[in-house]
Amino acid sequence: ARHTNLALIGLPHSVVPFPFFELQAEAFAAQLLGDTASLSDPLPSSVSERMSEALIDKEKGGPNGSRVQDTHFLGGHQWDYCRLMAKRGGAYDEEIENYIATNKAIYDHAGSERKALFPGGPDTYRSTRYKRDNSNQSFEILSSKVEEASAVSV
Repeated sequence: ARHTNLALIGLPHSVVPFPFFELQAEAFAAQLLGDTASLSDPLPSSVSERMSEALIDKEKGGPNGSRVQDTHFLGGHQWDYCRLMAKRGGAYDEEIENYIATNKAIYDHAGSERKALFPGGPDTYRSTRYKRDNSNQSFEILSSKVEEASAVSV
């Protein structure tokens, strides 16, 4: 928190990685470039603000509010964090919201397929192929070894 020119992009786990990391990088780039005046929720700029935000995160005990060691385990909490990073990077708009919501729908579906399997069993859920429909925040299953192909909406 003391070094404004240092960012740990990609630290959280149990997330949809590449879009998540891109939004983090955009927020950090906006901070480095000083392009934060027009943002509704910029990154904290002073050391005291950053340290205060870090302390609040620590005291919350992670996204589930139970253990500080779970601070970087986001899972289903990643969507609001993605929105926050998009706002802090100046990229948040309807198109980004639709993209995030579609990511969530696919993530939730893949999670339900994965959780239906027994531990150590075949990971057939990984072979499911999706066709995104961001404008409707939905997707179509093109192929799945776990369930029949069907359209799913949010």
